[in-house]
Amino acid sequence: NDPEDLNVLMNMALLLQNHRHDYDAAEQYFGKALQVDPNRVDLLSNFAVFLEDIRKDSNRAMEYYMQALKISPDDVVTMSHYGGFWLRHGKEEEAERWFKQAMEIDPEVAKPIIELRRSWAGNR
Repeated sequence: NDPEDLNVLMNMALLLQNHRHDYDAAEQYFGKALQVDPNRVDLLSNFAVFLEDIRKDSNRAMEYYMQALKISPDDVVTMSHYGGFWLRHGKEEEAERWFKQAMEIDPEVAKPIIELRRSWAGNR
């Protein structure tokens, strides 16, 4: 489990997703990265966002968010995106609960993600 290889796989997935918009290839790279380390929190969180935003697969996205939060319950990035997941699904109280927790832990990291997720929810 070479963390450098894992970083390359995850960065390729994100590059393909966000810049090339080659979603099938991005999903393949996420899959390869998950085979290398199925418990890496930032990878699980990034794949959950991909499943939610690109694939519109809320059930699988929730599974990956939950897996990430089970491993690292205080991961601010995952908490912020998970709050956004609930906001997108019209569950504002649940969203605000996750946003509040994330802001209490690390507002500098949480705030820009929460603002991004609120803008996404407004454009659904």
